[in-house]
Amino acid sequence: MLYLNAKDIFLNYANSYCSPATMEYYSINFHIYEKYLFTICDIDYFSIDTLTRNHLINYVSYLRGINIKNVSIRTYIRAIKVFYRYCFYESYMLDNITERLKLPRSDASLIIPLSGQRVDILLNAIQNSSFALRNTIIFRLMLDCALRTSEVVNLNIQDIDFKNHFLLINDSKNNKSRIVPLPYFLQILIQEYLSSVRYNNIDTALILDNNCNRISTNAIKKMFSRLKKYDKDIHAHLLRHTFATSFIMCSNNLEMLRLLLGHSDYNVTRQYLHISNQMHLINYDIYKIDDIFLNFCSVK
Repeated sequence: MLYLNAKDIFLNYANSYCSPATMEYYSINFHIYEKYLFTICDIDYFSIDTLTRNHLINYVSYLRGINIKNVSIRTYIRAIKVFYRYCFYESYMLDNITERLKLPRSDASLIIPLSGQRVDILLNAIQNSSFALRNTIIFRLMLDCALRTSEVVNLNIQDIDFKNHFLLINDSKNNKSRIVPLPYFLQILIQEYLSSVRYNNIDTALILDNNCNRISTNAIKKMFSRLKKYDKDIHAHLLRHTFATSFIMCSNNLEMLRLLLGHSDYNVTRQYLHISNQMHLINYDIYKIDDIFLNFCSVK
């Protein structure tokens, strides 16, 4: 079977159960891989069962040679590994060429969470920009509730329980749902936003763009790009990272943090224990999350 035909079958299969964000992830990483295959290696139409483990090893070496960060290399390769494992299990390939493939270790640099001062600077910048209320809510949902970009985009009005002060995050990463406490000050901002925005009766999205349609991932990315003028290291995931580190520094409850973040793998959550210990060591003035999370943590 030709590589391109196998890829189409795989993507059609993945589309039956993967989220749009995951499908976009596959699309981006296949594009990078095929640029290597078709341009650098000068191969186009080929049978997938002619590929060997060396093809993947050479691809990793190529990425390292153009100074791609190790964490990005691991991301690129993960998508291709899923595809080739699928091809092996479907008998399109005779060998599982991903087996025992060794990847470079993740970059060892420590990501510094946001301090209270950095948060104040960023919030002041948002207040002095267009759509200040909307963008403040986006920023706060990520920082004070640890929402991913895709979760902010997909959040609907009916997912907010104002009476019991929580958000219901539906079908997030890995098709998991979870409940996240909603700080009172953020609830007030959301209610103010709801009273000031013209909603389409069909669209139940909470956060809208300039045309009153559901806001896009790209729009949020552009918002953070503009904020780099005030903090060169800011990016969307740093807010969730800050929440997680601050939570561990205040509560030291890894299992509760895993639930709040919606992690399937406990080891992913465990990384924040190391980071929080480092922040304690230097007495870092990390941004303090709302007390509602500590109260949530203390519920028996």
